[in-house]
Amino acid sequence: LELDELSSIAFMFNFHEDVLLIGHQRLSVQLADGTGRLPYNSEWSAGFSLESVGVPQLVGMHCKDGRVLELSVTMSVAPGFLSGYTKIVRFSPRYIVVNQLDQPIRLWQDSSLINSTFRDRKVEEPNRTGDAWHFQTENEHEDKVNQYEMLFGRPASVENVELGTAAHKQALYIATVVEGSLVPFHLPDTRGDRQFRIDLGMNWNLTSSFNADVTGEHTLTVTKALDLRMLSHVNTRQSPHYRVTLPPEPADRSSWDGELGVWFETSWGGDRKILVKGTKRETHAFNNTDIRVGDELLKVDEQSVSQLTFSETMKLLKEKLAFVSVACRGELI
Repeated sequence: LELDELSSIAFMFNFHEDVLLIGHQRLSVQLADGTGRLPYNSEWSAGFSLESVGVPQLVGMHCKDGRVLELSVTMSVAPGFLSGYTKIVRFSPRYIVVNQLDQPIRLWQDSSLINSTFRDRKVEEPNRTGDAWHFQTENEHEDKVNQYEMLFGRPASVENVELGTAAHKQALYIATVVEGSLVPFHLPDTRGDRQFRIDLGMNWNLTSSFNADVTGEHTLTVTKALDLRMLSHVNTRQSPHYRVTLPPEPADRSSWDGELGVWFETSWGGDRKILVKGTKRETHAFNNTDIRVGDELLKVDEQSVSQLTFSETMKLLKEKLAFVSVACRGELI
């Protein structure tokens, strides 16, 4: 910066005359809320020397519950004849992310060793599961949002990007960076893993994590987020509906005794759902199916049970099981 521009944004100070001796001149800084609305005040940092000209120093300020705001501090001498009298102290962000891609990116503090990159999971929307998420959309935030929210235990704000992400609920949101821009930032929680991950949106998995404190180049692979609910040919509990087929596969029919091994009950309320109350051990349902307590019975042989009474549904199910048992005995004869 030119001297005129530098002087316009600088604050001049001098040490008290009691600490003018070399070696006793140390500076401490504190983070305070600049909005006037939120009580953001960190503890004072440890004192740091102004003698290390040209050598960046890392300064930390404790904020809440062990969270620390980290700043980079650099000392230089003033230009020209002022060099013998004045030093310039520059406070800079610990990190800056520059997006040179042609699309927005999100940056997260998260470790792929803990939260796997290749784990198939459904895409969630921010704040869909309440307080389990560490972030929320900006229009749901009652107070003024700034970049220091997480340091004081408040949710971060997701902004300027479509809803939805494949990030794990334990991931800490840092920033959204639009194409061709840069954003200074800090670690939301210095107590956790000092790892970064990149997010391209709700249809993509996050990249593998990389160390926040190791300089160098990284080549990161981005893969499509696989939502098993959208694969119609996969019969799994990840799907909204899944099918249990009777009779069992030919290899298992020798042990089929005609007993499904499921206890049903009807729920209380207007919808009157038919739910699984339990499964009997060592039966087909327990050993060979994915039926679990709380599952809802929707159809029997493509016939919806929503309009049937509980008694009618049980009668229909028993008739179908009896037919299956007869068919299986006929094949075994």
